[in-house]
Amino acid sequence: MFRPFCYNFVKSERVFQMSCRFRLAETAVLAAGVVVFAAGLSWADDPSPVARIGTTTYTSLVSAIQGSQAGDVIELTADVEEALADTAQVSFAPIGHDLTITSADGVRRTIYATNTKGYSFNVTAGTLTFSNVVLRSASRSTGSYDMYLHATGSGTKVVFGEDFLMSGITNAGGHAVCYWESFATLEMKPGAEVRDLRANYGHLRFSKATFDFTGGLIADCYGNSGEGSPVYLYGGATLNMSGGTITGCRCAKSNVAVGAVFLHNSSVNTLNLSGGAITNNVDGDYGCAGVF
Repeated sequence: MFRPFCYNFVKSERVFQMSCRFRLAETAVLAAGVVVFAAGLSWADDPSPVARIGTTTYTSLVSAIQGSQAGDVIELTADVEEALADTAQVSFAPIGHDLTITSADGVRRTIYATNTKGYSFNVTAGTLTFSNVVLRSASRSTGSYDMYLHATGSGTKVVFGEDFLMSGITNAGGHAVCYWESFATLEMKPGAEVRDLRANYGHLRFSKATFDFTGGLIADCYGNSGEGSPVYLYGGATLNMSGGTITGCRCAKSNVAVGAVFLHNSSVNTLNLSGGAITNNVDGDYGCAGVF
């Protein structure tokens, strides 16, 4: 007779507790007249993996980031829908080393950040690279500094790589969707897209930081009010645009300063334009739909 049993095993410092039971699945009568009972397994409380690093699998993106080391590649094996931060602007998994997040098996996966406050991705050191992945979110909360992605510090870098898409993210609290400060850098490469972001003070905002725009597309972003430019340079920031396109961006409120690129103070911010295109953007009463 088959009896229920339970066992635990450890893999990469993570304990999986699994219970299983045998149930009668089918019978088969052999030529010799022996009856064989084929047993099927039934698993309880065993969530499916959504990511892997090498051969180690993880049931959440947060746990994968927490378990990563410098130079690791996190491959998403399923779409992810989870809270990545708490209500005090603290990321559950701050990133402080070189890390790549991409999709496994050639299928582009989507990360849905379900939290409405805090930094979903908070990069404090190293280079975080996104490729072949989609970033989406519910609307941000009313807190003015609750941003989807935040990067800070000299040498800290975020890369929007090939087949990357950020889309459908709103900061309802009056600040930016993504924020680079204190000498951090964004590099946006050919094949990357940023679409349909909504915010009051910059969709991609830079304060004493650098945006190296070498290719890709920024399109259909919407300024709720205020200075809602898709690229917002503030306090000594630099945009180096050698490729890519900014198009179809617009503002809801008239009589505000919203261009495709907004230099909050042109005497301390720098625009180096050697390529690419800024076209078909719509502004309020100022009429500065390109660079302001």
